[in-house]
Amino acid sequence: IRSPKIKLPFSSSEKFNGMINGTITPIPSKGFTHIVFLLKKFMPLTDILTKYLRASEENLKDKEFFKKSTELMLYVIAGAVAQLGNNDPVSRASASYINDGKMLIKIIGGPSATVIAEDHKLRAVCGSCEDYKSYMSFADINVARDLFDGKINAVAAIGTGEVRVGGMVSQMDNINRILDRVALYLA
Repeated sequence: IRSPKIKLPFSSSEKFNGMINGTITPIPSKGFTHIVFLLKKFMPLTDILTKYLRASEENLKDKEFFKKSTELMLYVIAGAVAQLGNNDPVSRASASYINDGKMLIKIIGGPSATVIAEDHKLRAVCGSCEDYKSYMSFADINVARDLFDGKINAVAAIGTGEVRVGGMVSQMDNINRILDRVALYLA
């Protein structure tokens, strides 16, 4: 593992979020000479991510922006499932019941992500896999976006066939429990 070039200690996640929001200025404990990276590259990057992950209705009218924003949300959600499954106490309980294997999350005609469980540890990978044990698929990118934005009910979407879930049901059941927690963190 390489040594970091800059080190920013935070006493709480609220203070880290404050840095992202621009309300807190961190004081580096290492790498003062690299502070330009934070100001010139990192902060503009967070602005771009905010634009795509907290997209305005106006931006979502652009089809290409809509597609990229929804794809990025899919990857963030898969990554959040893995991180919460490994680190959040409530989500770790759900992860402890997940059998080893891959869970595919796919937008039909669009991007996909895979959550991999190994020894009750989760990791997310952007992209599809062939040897999955369970899956969740969205009929199209519009259904995925509506579900991500909370505009449609997941159970109703399953009932209409817009969202399909299959394979090892216990795997997806526990992933869905973690997904419920994702909303608390990403809200």
